[in-house]
Amino acid sequence: MTTQTRIITGASRGFGRALAESALEAGDNVVAAVRRPDSVADLRATHPDTCLITKFDARAVAAASDLVQETLDRFGQLDVLVNNAGRAVVGAVEEVGDAQLRCRQEGDPARAAEIIVSLVHGEEVPLRLPLGREAVERISGVYRRGLEDVERWAETARSTTSRSSKPGSTRCPSGSTC
Repeated sequence: MTTQTRIITGASRGFGRALAESALEAGDNVVAAVRRPDSVADLRATHPDTCLITKFDARAVAAASDLVQETLDRFGQLDVLVNNAGRAVVGAVEEVGDAQLRCRQEGDPARAAEIIVSLVHGEEVPLRLPLGREAVERISGVYRRGLEDVERWAETARSTTSRSSKPGSTRCPSGSTC
C-alpha cells in the first residue's frame, strides 16, 4: 500500500477528526489544518512522524499556499485535500427550512472516514460518493428525474434525425462523415 499525504481542514472534531484518525491508523501522513492546534495535540502525540498540525483558518485564502508548502516541506508530496472546515447549506431561503439549517450530518463519521480511506487506497476511486441514507436518496432522485426527462423528450430528440440518411452516410461541413 502506498502512503498518501492529506491535508484535512476542520480536523479538530466531527468528520474531519474521524477522517484524520482513520488516515493515520492506515499509515498515511496527515496535515491537520485547524484553528486551534491544541485540539488535536493528541494526534501528534500518538503519530509524531506522520501527523503535522498547523494553525489554519480556511477563511484566510491567501494562507492556503503556505499550508501546501508546509506540507511539501515536511512530507514531500500532497495527494489528497479534504476541505472539511465549516458547514454550508445551499438553497433559496424559501426552500431551506430551520430544521435543515440546524441539523447535523447523519450517520457515523468514523465509519464514513474508514470507507473513504479504504476507497482512496483502492483500484477504483469514485469521483463522488454519497454518504448516508439522505444523500443517496437525494442523488438517486436527481438521477431519476434526469432519466425521466430524457425518456420524456427522447421521441422529440429522435425526430430530428433525417429519415433518409443512415448513420455515417451524411457529410459534415468539415468533410468528415457524420
